[in-house]
Amino acid sequence: MRGYAPDTEDIDYPLRKENGTLQEAFTHYATLRRAELPIPFGKHATSRYSLIEVKPTTGRMHQIRKHLSHVNHPIIGDTTHGCNKQNKLFRERWEMNTLMLHAATLSFIQPVSGQDVVIHAPANSEFSRSMELMDWEL
Repeated sequence: MRGYAPDTEDIDYPLRKENGTLQEAFTHYATLRRAELPIPFGKHATSRYSLIEVKPTTGRMHQIRKHLSHVNHPIIGDTTHGCNKQNKLFRERWEMNTLMLHAATLSFIQPVSGQDVVIHAPANSEFSRSMELMDWEL
């Protein structure tokens, strides 16, 4: 995500459904890594980014993307809720235009059997390239 995020943050911010109804929405995140690239951007001499682990408590549509945009740390590649100037930088400089959001692990209780289900997924190639660019390991 764009910018240096706090070490941890709780975002308790209701989100509006398509019909206009507000729904409670809560997201917790923790910063895993930070990077500063020697690339001027806007009024800043460098570009800063954070790798975060997000744990939404509620499951609202586009909750993670909306919440991170709400706290001014949008996800790179998010064309709806993100920063178009950052997205343009990644597209033009590194030929990256994918949403940099990765669900590494999903877990839930299967409603019929009651069994725990845990799903692990590898990152796509563009997400992996962004990790290399920032000198981060997955």
